[in-house]
Amino acid sequence: MPQINKQHFKLPMVVGFLGFIASQVILVTAPAQGYGLLLLSVLLEACSFAVVNPLVDRMTVLTIEPKERARILSIIFVGVILFSSPFGWIAGTLSGINKDWPFFLNIALFTIGAILAYAAGQISLEEPALQTASN
Repeated sequence: MPQINKQHFKLPMVVGFLGFIASQVILVTAPAQGYGLLLLSVLLEACSFAVVNPLVDRMTVLTIEPKERARILSIIFVGVILFSSPFGWIAGTLSGINKDWPFFLNIALFTIGAILAYAAGQISLEEPALQTASN
């Protein structure tokens, strides 16, 4: 983690999301008694969470003014709860159709997260160049 903190957030976040995707792919493709693959998937997901979560928290803290942080974070948390609450029902419905589909939904959501992290990283790298060019 100390080495990750010195880097720009784009690469560690994209790698973290790719780790989440890989853990879901391992779960989908694992055989019925594949406990070793299950352990590998859990380990990969834990490592990915340990990379992505602190960087998301760091980005949130850096982009919100300290005076407004409590209010904005409460709005963000309520939005996350409202947005994520139907996914239990969606995953249950998908599981009723095919047991693999909830994992494919996770893969799609993690892919969107990786794309957004990459795009945010590109934008943040281009901003200083645009600011120096305009000065």
